[in-house]
Amino acid sequence: MEPDFGINYSLFLGSLVNAAPGLAVWVAALILSIVLLKRDGGKPERFLVTGSCLMLAETILSIPKQVIADLMAQSSLSSVCAASVISGINLFLGLISLAGIICLFYAIWKKFNKRTKLVTEN
Repeated sequence: MEPDFGINYSLFLGSLVNAAPGLAVWVAALILSIVLLKRDGGKPERFLVTGSCLMLAETILSIPKQVIADLMAQSSLSSVCAASVISGINLFLGLISLAGIICLFYAIWKKFNKRTKLVTEN
């Protein structure tokens, strides 16, 4: 009996519902950072936009991960091969998330770490 390679829509919908709060947060953060960038924004605001975009992309790309894992389990691939593919996907998503977090922390650090510079008069 051949496996059914149809997409399991309940898994996709479950992943979408699971990711919905994260999607809402990162869309709101992206909109807020774009507004801040438009209002005389500098380097920190650009990093805030970049970090928000990366975190939103990671959240969107993580939605079909469960469906891919289900398709791998149904296929004729060995479990070691399927696990390595899923591990590669998780590593890729983790790197995107890490880059987003670094951009967000750098933006916050640059924004709130304004030291007053002493001006010496000659």
